[in-house]
Amino acid sequence: MSPWPDGSCSGFPDVLGPPFEQLTLPLGVDDESGPLVATLVRSMPNPGSVAPG
Repeated sequence: MSPWPDGSCSGFPDVLGPPFEQLTLPLGVDDESGPLVATLVRSMPNPGSVAPG
């Protein structure tokens, strides 16, 4: 199962620029502060790159 709500494997561009993507996750509502969210940021690997190891 994909962690992305729409089932896709891509997020939205992040302020850090490429290759970073972000996904905002709703966490509910706080009585004093209003909506609670978390932002997940990931770095997408370059196509053809080899992971170290």
